[in-house]
Amino acid sequence: MTSDSPAPLFSRYRLLNVSELRSLAKLLRARAMLHVRAGDHASAMKDVQAIRRVADHCAQTPDVITWLVALAMDAEGLQSARAAMSDADLDERTLLAWSDLCKPRPLAPPPCLLNHRFEMLDQWCTLAREGPKGFGSSSEPDSNPAKYYVLPVHYDAWLRVANTYHDELLKAWTMSNVNDAVAAMDAASDVYAQSKSVWPWINMLHGLGSAAQASRWRMLDEQNRVEAHLNLTAIALKRHRLAHGAYPNDLAALTPKHLPAAPADPFAPGSELKYRREGSGFTLYSVGRDGIDDNGQPSDPERPRKTFDLVVQANR
Repeated sequence: MTSDSPAPLFSRYRLLNVSELRSLAKLLRARAMLHVRAGDHASAMKDVQAIRRVADHCAQTPDVITWLVALAMDAEGLQSARAAMSDADLDERTLLAWSDLCKPRPLAPPPCLLNHRFEMLDQWCTLAREGPKGFGSSSEPDSNPAKYYVLPVHYDAWLRVANTYHDELLKAWTMSNVNDAVAAMDAASDVYAQSKSVWPWINMLHGLGSAAQASRWRMLDEQNRVEAHLNLTAIALKRHRLAHGAYPNDLAALTPKHLPAAPADPFAPGSELKYRREGSGFTLYSVGRDGIDDNGQPSDPERPRKTFDLVVQANR
C-alpha cells in the first residue's frame, strides 16, 4: 500500500463485513504508527482519517455488534494519534491538523439503541395479534413463551412500560456526567428485571433484553471521548511549549488560549485530567473506566494489569 491511498482503500473495502473492516482498521493503524516513527505526519493523518471514516460508517448501522466494533475502530484511530504526541518536532500547523482529527464524537444515542425500540414494538404487536405461538422453539421448552400463555397479558400496559424504559435510556444517554448516566440506565434496567420476574417469557422480547446492556455501551463510548480529550490536551501542551519554550507546570496555563476550559476527567468526578512534568517531557492521564488512579500506569499487552490508566506520554 502507498501512503496516498487511504481514500481509495476505504472505497474499495466499504462493503466488507464487520470483522474485515476491523482488520482493515488495525492495518491502517499499524501503517500510521510506522509513518509517525518515520516523521511522516501527513501520511499518518491520512490513515487516521480513514480509520475514523470506517468507524463512522459502521456506527450508523442499527446492529449492536457492528456499533461496538465501530467504537473499537475509532479507538484505533485515536490511539494512533496519541503516538504522534511523542514527537518533539511538531510545528503549529501539524498540531492543529492533528487537533482537527481528534475531536470527540457528539454525545448522542447510537442507532442500535433506537432500533431496539422498534424491534420491541414489532414483537409486541406480533404477540398481541397472534399470541405467543410465533415465539420460542420446541427444542427449547424453557424459553418458549407458549407455556405461559395461560397468564393474562395486558398489552397496553406493557407497551407503556417498555416505551417508558426506552425513553429513560435515551434521556440518560445524553447526560454529560457518565456516572450519572450509567446510574440512570441501571435504574431503568431494574424495570426490565422486575418485569421478567413477573412474566418470564418477557425475556424473549429482544428489544428489552439487549437494551439492558446500554450502560456498558455508554461507558465504552465515554472512554473514546476521554481518549479524544487526552489527545486534544496533549496537543495544547505541545502548542504551549512552542510558544513558551517549556511545558506548563499545570493544565490551568492552557486556558483560555489553547483550551476553552480545564479538561475534566469524567471517570473521576470533580477532578481534572492528571498531569505532571517529567524531565523534558510530560505524563497526562485519565484514571479510566475502573476509576482507580494508578499514577499514570498504562495498559501493557505483554504484562497485563487488572487496573490501568489512559495515558499520553511525551519524552520531550
